Amino acid sequence: FKLRSVRPGDFQEIAGGVRAVFGHGEWFTAEILEKTSRKSFYHEDLDLVAVDPHGKIASFCTFRLDSPSGITELEPMGTLPEYRGRGLAKALLCEGFRRLEKYDPKLLYIDGAADTPAANRLYEATGFTVKHNYHYWDKAI
Repeated sequence: FKLRSVRPGDFQEIAGGVRAVFGHGEWFTAEILEKTSRKSFYHEDLDLVAVDPHGKIASFCTFRLDSPSGITELEPMGTLPEYRGRGLAKALLCEGFRRLEKYDPKLLYIDGAADTPAANRLYEATGFTVKHNYHYWDKAI
């Protein structure tokens, strides 16, 4: 497996990977990813994939950095089911942390992270320490 930055030609495959990993996200398309790549919080060197020996994307993660505040969000992140259990997500996170250092971030968070035993082990093993529960309120009008 090889870790590298995302290339514009990867957007379609990543969009399909997001849908495969999360089981939803039909709105998450190559066009959305391309538009996102033009936003101020996007840094090409912080958008990462792990590819298999045939060049297929096996795992992906994006660190979205708001440079003025130094706040970074990790989203999206996932590993395709057939590649899980190989340490790819951990390798991507560690590479992302290394690359993120030069930006001197103040905070890195994951909003809406999967609350599964495997995901929680990954987050704990890579140094995430605080977990908050969110309460959402809505009202039908």
